[in-house]
Amino acid sequence: MERKVLIVDDERSIVDILKYNLEKDGMKVVSAYDGAEGLRLARSEDPDVILLDVMLPKLDGLSLLRRVAEVSPGTRCVVVSGFWNERVIAECSELGVCYFIPKPCDAASVLANVRQLTSARRPQAGRMSVAQPHAEPSLEA
Repeated sequence: MERKVLIVDDERSIVDILKYNLEKDGMKVVSAYDGAEGLRLARSEDPDVILLDVMLPKLDGLSLLRRVAEVSPGTRCVVVSGFWNERVIAECSELGVCYFIPKPCDAASVLANVRQLTSARRPQAGRMSVAQPHAEPSLEA
């Protein structure tokens, strides 16, 4: 069974790095550089996992998450973002995000999370896992 991942991020270098590592692991990868295109691809591609940023042009990541369940039921979501605070993390959890990974992050940790989500054994339901960031960025930055 081919695993399909949708990456939605406006940083092309992030998309390229993640795509390279996921494809090297045998996954099919489609990508979008804004939230509106991400929503369209979520509907047409029905991916197993969506990797997305919170800060996106045209449709922000949280708005995209609110609509994913309608257009692609069963798709699991992982947020990979440099913008985070307690409110954002809590909202992601409420919207069913499986993992929240703060940027900067390494592709290996993202790949490990995607592998877990696409394995035959589903992870146990419960609290969303949040990777520990190096330091919380300020909103002013």
